[in-house]
Amino acid sequence: MDLEGEIQATKVWFEKFTIHVELADGRVISVPLAFYPSLLDASKEERDNFELSCGGTGIHFPLLDMDISVDGLLLGRKENIPPSKISRAS
Repeated sequence: MDLEGEIQATKVWFEKFTIHVELADGRVISVPLAFYPSLLDASKEERDNFELSCGGTGIHFPLLDMDISVDGLLLGRKENIPPSKISRAS
């Protein structure tokens, strides 16, 4: 199922262990940060420094060099951590 380009984020915020994304159609999706160990381990500054990318279909975290797609959030895709970064994420 390819949702890219159809669903756009308008707002992103964090709670202690959750990322919340408000969509243009009014829905709010909430995903455990455990799905994204890089965000779970990130500082507040690293998490809060993000931009909506690709017309709102992605979220870019420049301090983490990380991107999350909104369709990936909806589909429950988890972060794929390269072996060289596993020690930081665990």
